[in-house]
Amino acid sequence: MGDVVVIKSPGQAKNLFVPIRLRIFYLLREREMTNKQLADVLRESPQHAHYHVRAMKKAGLIKLARERRRGGITEKFYRAAGRDIVIGAGVRGSGGIDELWLRALGSLGGTMIRDSVVLAGRENLPREKRLWFEGLHLAPRDVGELISRIEKLVAGFGARKGPPAKFLCAIYPNVEAADAAERAEASPRKPALIGRKRRP
Repeated sequence: MGDVVVIKSPGQAKNLFVPIRLRIFYLLREREMTNKQLADVLRESPQHAHYHVRAMKKAGLIKLARERRRGGITEKFYRAAGRDIVIGAGVRGSGGIDELWLRALGSLGGTMIRDSVVLAGRENLPREKRLWFEGLHLAPRDVGELISRIEKLVAGFGARKGPPAKFLCAIYPNVEAADAAERAEASPRKPALIGRKRRP
């Protein structure tokens, strides 16, 4: 599997940045799966899953990994074309790509909310639970290095035994800090009073 899938056109981005297709991409990044297996995990009909798989394969986002004959049926196993998604420089900011990216980020947040609702209805929650937010100052060149370090760290836990868990990491602009900076820049500054004597 290649390291990254480079989004080179607005059409390719629109093909990928759909919640169910993002889920398919990340499922196939972890292991090869058939259309039927994807449908079962996604809780979708095989026809609906196949529609998305076919569109993603045509766009070069996923690939046919292998085929297996079972009885009179040929099972096709698919895999992601890379481990990460990178939006090409020529596509950024064009064709509504930013809006699609934000929608994808929102869908991840929606997944967390749905999972939290399900977990809230369970009696035995895991003892170890963590949720934190960290403010960082990152130059563009630092983002790739940070992602690479996180991937290596998480990969080290992949072969361990235990209940399955989800790990969600998102890097995006700090909205509150940006708004505060804009307000500070827009607010009129009072002139400094230098050398002004007090009246007796």
